[in-house]
Amino acid sequence: MESWVSRSGLASLQRTSLNKIDTNLVSAFVERWHLETSSFHMPFGEMSITLDDVACLLHLPIRGIFWSPQDVTEELAVELAVDYLEVSQSQAQSHVRSCRGSYYKLEWLYDIFLPSECCRCDRFIFRGHHSI
Repeated sequence: MESWVSRSGLASLQRTSLNKIDTNLVSAFVERWHLETSSFHMPFGEMSITLDDVACLLHLPIRGIFWSPQDVTEELAVELAVDYLEVSQSQAQSHVRSCRGSYYKLEWLYDIFLPSECCRCDRFIFRGHHSI
């Protein structure tokens, strides 16, 4: 996984201080997003996020060849789940087959890593990372 992240050019994201998301702030921006213009409509005017903004804020490369990871087969998805998620072979096969492809459902990952009584498990600590 680390080599994939490194080759993708996204390794700098691991060093950012973005470990806490203000959900109210995100909600405010979502409400102001206009798909037609790909911009935010703010009280002071229209605002867009450019690739240069992304490069400056997140230190992501915006030039060069776009990198895509290799296709993952159902067999590899099962193998990865067994190796990295530490689930049984039969559990991984059953889940991947139910997804009809080399995918994992987010709910399944939640069931594995977020027991209902707590948000911490032996292998991972979730710090509220969200994506929009």
